Amino acid sequence: MKYKIVSEDLVSNLTVLNIQQSDYGSYQVVVSNTIGTAWIEHYNILRQAKPSVPGYFHYTQHLQNQTTVTFYWLPGDNGGSVQTFIIEYKTTGSQVWEQLSVVENTSTPLMNASVDNLSTGTEYQARIFARNKFGASYATDTITFLTPASTTRATHQSLSQVGCIVGAVVPGILLVGFISVLIFLRLTNHIHFTKKGVHEGLATASTTKTAAADDPANVTMAHYEALSEYINIE
Repeated sequence: MKYKIVSEDLVSNLTVLNIQQSDYGSYQVVVSNTIGTAWIEHYNILRQAKPSVPGYFHYTQHLQNQTTVTFYWLPGDNGGSVQTFIIEYKTTGSQVWEQLSVVENTSTPLMNASVDNLSTGTEYQARIFARNKFGASYATDTITFLTPASTTRATHQSLSQVGCIVGAVVPGILLVGFISVLIFLRLTNHIHFTKKGVHEGLATASTTKTAAADDPANVTMAHYEALSEYINIE
């Protein structure tokens, strides 16, 4: 069922049915009879067709170089001739495809190629097809990728966010420190707080000390007048 041989007079034909990749190669024809062998001939059957579509076309982006993308793919059948892979890429919305050609390397099962000098923060589209002396394959499905924004822009944005956070936290720290100082003074110097009328303004402050004879503990008594429109310290 695989081979069909038809002979007529001095002519014989060999037909290979349901041909597959393994059927290509070297064949030997031997002509002989009961007396002996008269003739031996070798034939090489080569496929003469367009290459197959490359498989598993994908990409990776570089962390250090944000303007470079590396594409990967699996080579298909070359159709009996050395094939060249053409990577096409363009910015989304553009009608012009840029091309990068890579010659097949039969020793590498997974091939790759890098595209440099891309624009940062830009959406691109890419595809790949193969070509040999008999023609070109169909192109793969188009893949879409977005290049990262520039490092400088990201750094400026981070610094701006840090500045906002610092600007919000520092006043809170100062307020807590001020309240802590007031509590410390009140505990050590017996500062008394009294509430007075609103909108009385900032009054003068005076400090008096009791004499040692009058106060054995020699405690300092501080009297403060109106620190704010709501609270006066006395």
